[in-house]
Amino acid sequence: MKEEEVVTIQRAMPPLSRSLPSLLDEFDDHVVLKAVRGRRIVGSVRAK
Repeated sequence: MKEEEVVTIQRAMPPLSRSLPSLLDEFDDHVVLKAVRGRRIVGSVRAK
């Protein structure tokens, strides 16, 4: 997959919308990682 295709796919997907309390609840029993480029978060993943 070319970088241009990845960018196109990312723009086609709407951002996920979750409330802050529901996200914070997952920190108790999930591993949460983020990918950062400079000061911008460019990705994240969580696993139980």
